[in-house]
Amino acid sequence: FNTKAQNNELTWRNINQATIYGAELEIKKNLNFISNSRNSFSLGGNVSYIYSEVTIDPQELQAIRASDPTASSTRPMFGQSPYILNVFFGYKNDSLGFSANISYNVAGSKIALVVMGATPDVYSRPVNQLDFNINKNLGKHFKMNFKANNILNPIVKKTYNYQSVDYIFNSYKNGIT
Repeated sequence: FNTKAQNNELTWRNINQATIYGAELEIKKNLNFISNSRNSFSLGGNVSYIYSEVTIDPQELQAIRASDPTASSTRPMFGQSPYILNVFFGYKNDSLGFSANISYNVAGSKIALVVMGATPDVYSRPVNQLDFNINKNLGKHFKMNFKANNILNPIVKKTYNYQSVDYIFNSYKNGIT
């Protein structure tokens, strides 16, 4: 996603090549020592590490290096977080037709806006999300659900860094649902 400084136009531009590597570890464990065959507790999560890199266009790099001669010739891929973490804790009781779980997730900073020239790119900062849901079967054909999403209601921030100082590009709250 790029901006053209001369006319403030937003446009898409694909790059010719990118490098991306990643690894994911996932764990799920039934907590049998605190449950029996009719009800069960479980705990789990996954974590991903992602390395991404794209080469900055030579003309753009020249403009960047006019104000920062030591600027790197590469940057992370647009929209790609370097890590993602998900954790959950759940309870299920088949005889009651009841289940509940709470989950947490966060993803690392990622480029939200690639800005042409020497203006710093804008990054979406990590957002900690906590969700909760309950399900109850009410006979064979009906089910009742309760969900609470984004319980922490954190501030969502997009920032850019100039001369080692972070500046807010925009910030807001999504609200609890």
